[in-house]
Amino acid sequence: MSVPNQTPYIIYNANGLTTVFPFEFYVISASDIQVTFNGVEITTGYSVSGVGNTGGGDVTFITPPAAGTVVMIERVVPTFRLTDYQDNGDLLADTVNKDFDRLWMAIQRYGIHLGLALRRPLFGGPFNAEGFRIANGGDPVDKQDFVTKNYVDSVSIVRALRVPEAFVPLLPPADYRANKLLAFNAAGSPIVVLPPSGSASDVMIELAKPTGASNIGYGDVTVAERLSYDVYFTGGSGATKEEIQAFLDENAGRNCNFPAGDFEIEWSMIPRNTTISGAKPVTVRSHSMRHEATTIETLLSDPGFTRFNLKGEPATHILTDVIEGGDDPAISTGLCCCDHGISINNVLLLGWRKRTDGAYEAPSLTGVDDPGAIACFSYGIFAPAVSGLNLSGTAVIGYFDKDAVLLDCSRSDQNNGSGNTFNIGGRINSQSMCDLSFDNFFLLPMDPKQPSQMENAISSYGLRLKGTDRDIRDGVKYPRGSDGYAENWIWGGTGTSDLFFSNFVIRGVYLDAAINSYETPENRMNDYATAGSGGGTTSVNGFPKEWQDGRGSKISFALGAIRVGNLYVNRVANVNFLSVYGEAGTFYMTNLTGRLAIVGSHMGLATGSGADITIPNVDGSMPSAYDRLFSANYLNLGTAQALRLGILFSSGSNSYLRPFRDGAVSLGTDGGVGSALRYRFSQIHSIQGSFGNITSPNNVIQALKPLRIPSYTTLTRPILNSADAGAQILDTTLGYAITWTGSAWKDGVGNIV
Repeated sequence: MSVPNQTPYIIYNANGLTTVFPFEFYVISASDIQVTFNGVEITTGYSVSGVGNTGGGDVTFITPPAAGTVVMIERVVPTFRLTDYQDNGDLLADTVNKDFDRLWMAIQRYGIHLGLALRRPLFGGPFNAEGFRIANGGDPVDKQDFVTKNYVDSVSIVRALRVPEAFVPLLPPADYRANKLLAFNAAGSPIVVLPPSGSASDVMIELAKPTGASNIGYGDVTVAERLSYDVYFTGGSGATKEEIQAFLDENAGRNCNFPAGDFEIEWSMIPRNTTISGAKPVTVRSHSMRHEATTIETLLSDPGFTRFNLKGEPATHILTDVIEGGDDPAISTGLCCCDHGISINNVLLLGWRKRTDGAYEAPSLTGVDDPGAIACFSYGIFAPAVSGLNLSGTAVIGYFDKDAVLLDCSRSDQNNGSGNTFNIGGRINSQSMCDLSFDNFFLLPMDPKQPSQMENAISSYGLRLKGTDRDIRDGVKYPRGSDGYAENWIWGGTGTSDLFFSNFVIRGVYLDAAINSYETPENRMNDYATAGSGGGTTSVNGFPKEWQDGRGSKISFALGAIRVGNLYVNRVANVNFLSVYGEAGTFYMTNLTGRLAIVGSHMGLATGSGADITIPNVDGSMPSAYDRLFSANYLNLGTAQALRLGILFSSGSNSYLRPFRDGAVSLGTDGGVGSALRYRFSQIHSIQGSFGNITSPNNVIQALKPLRIPSYTTLTRPILNSADAGAQILDTTLGYAITWTGSAWKDGVGNIV
């Protein structure tokens, strides 16, 4: 059968109802039909009829194409031979005809497509697009390249300075034009001239130079100096950890601004007096997370936040504290505050986890439980005994093997361990942990194995203040002046004090740092003390000595919440909580805790049994069981817990005032060495007096109106001792006043009554 001269395609606009679409060309096989919807080929959902008919056939769809769809049916014949003719084989006419038919069909198709190509005449001349556009062209490179509309628009001369003449000479070279003014000669050609010295033009040229900012004043400094204080990271979110560190090192002592976006960090060493500032404060807190589990996801996706991601396999470094030379386990961290005077503002630190399947995952309250998941980093922020650290508008959220923020008071720049790498190339310069200020911040560690657990405390703490792990109460092991004792160190360096935290939400706070002093070894926070001041080696119920009552660390928390985490307090002194709310955790306190005051707060944390911890003496003996309510170092007022204010104690039926006993109250016990006895007034006598006038010319107070003495019946007389001799009461049974002589009640004539 010969192949007729046919158009091998047909195009329809679907109406949403028709399912049968005819085609009017010859096909040998149904596979030679190609169907497209709006230029996209489809291979299912239809059938082909009329195969072998020169007049064509139909394409029938199971579902009618949507209205407006451009349906194209085209004959597409593969350009390969289907039949392999054998030597001495039969040349069957039907087989040969079909092969030739397929060749003609292919030639017809390519002839049509060739007619759509961009062509030019055989005898030369330009290509003829026949009125059609040429799309998706690239920008020109060589001189003879055609240009796109976008390129022409970008080099538009509409705003250029134009002249009516057909030709204008070029301007002089740049080195000749430098610091000169543009002028025109008698022919109208451009020239450059020097400005008059001191003229406005001369001044403007000086200001326009790269060094011009140094000629403009800004208070007591120049604009150039002021601009040098603030530097901006331009590496973008794809910057490497090494590029970020190089930026911080190059701009040590300045305000280093990071734009919004995601940055991966690891042991980023912040130099002395350097500020890291993000794009905007992170104000999200735990309530929004409790009420909307996707809050963290919005922090990850919303623009405007500067996100430091702690993900991947981090480098680790071994740490050694200042008390002993033994190495501690290696840790990893995100930001490391290497020196004093560092500020971290408006930053979101996110701790990632590594799942059992090896994938890294950002923090999420909707993350699936994974018993084998681990946190990528040990800590979010690590401060090794540095002073003047400030943090504001910052949140540390996510999975951490240890804690979100570690204030490590025991670290120093000493490299005194066997093989420890703590100093990390001499970058650390720590001496003391003082003058710290955290404001408007959020610390939320999460369980990498159970991300959605937000009801109970977890092993990680949002904030940990940590001193040496060694027991420096041992004056034999750590005598004054020895290398082990680290003379003149209180936790770290020259001291640890004046730490202020405000406007916060923290998941768990841990305060535990061994205090020592410059004095004799016995005068450390310890359970060695006798009544009164001075040293000793006898335990007094495990309470700290009186010298620590109100001195030492000065740690203050104000206007915040300790939520879904524990509060652990040990070996610290002068800790204050003002208007702090606690929830879903336990308030642990040990017998080595110095003065702690809670004012106007509702801690809401479990106390009592299990929360009061008694730490053994250095010699292995055990002090009397610790009960914070009987410690003169535990003060609270206006709270949901038992009132305890100095010598005043009130808790249900146990309400009393301590009598003054020198050197006893501050030791937490009133019964002498080793005693758990607490003295109180057994009776309080109330005497009401009404006076019209009181005079005392001879040191004698004269009552112008009678005093009212206490009234008792004979059966309800108070029981007094010899120290109460001279006390008087009105015996209402007898009807007259009687006097206590120290051993008996007598009437006015000396008779025992």
